[in-house]
Amino acid sequence: MTLAEKLKSARENAGYSQSQVAERLNISRQAVSRWENGRAYPDIDNLVVLSEIYKVSIDELLKDKSADEQEEVNTEIEVEPEERNNRLAVLMVAISGTLFPGGGLVIMLAVLLYCGIKRIELPKVYKVIIAVCFVINLINVGVLIKSFGSVFAEWL
Repeated sequence: MTLAEKLKSARENAGYSQSQVAERLNISRQAVSRWENGRAYPDIDNLVVLSEIYKVSIDELLKDKSADEQEEVNTEIEVEPEERNNRLAVLMVAISGTLFPGGGLVIMLAVLLYCGIKRIELPKVYKVIIAVCFVINLINVGVLIKSFGSVFAEWL
C-alpha cells in the first residue's frame, strides 16, 4: 500500500473530508488531494499532525506493514530443516562435551569452529547453553588439575 493510499484510507477511517483535514492543517484542499493521489507528499510537520488527526502512528503511514503485521511475518519464518538439525547437533555435542573433563574444552572449541565454518547462526538460548557448558568444562578441568596435583604430591 502506498503512502497516498494509506493517507486516504486513514482519513476516511477517521471520518474526515479532505476539506476538514486541509482546514486543520491550514492548507488547501487541493494539497490534501495531491497527497492522496500520489502527486505530492506531505512534509514531516504535516505528517506528524496527520498522524495525530487520524490517530495512527507515523510508522503505519510510512512503512509497508504495521508493527503487528511485521511481527506476524517474523514469527512465520521457518528455519530450514538442515539448519535446524545442524543447530541441534551443535547443541548436543556441546552438552555432551561436559561429560569429558579436559576433552570437553577441545570439543567446545571444535563446536565453535564448526559453527564458524558452516556459518551456523545460533539462537541466543543456544549461545547461553553453550556458554554454560564452557564454564562447566572449565570447572571440570580445575577439578582434574586439583585432583592430579594431590596425586602427584603424594608420589613425590
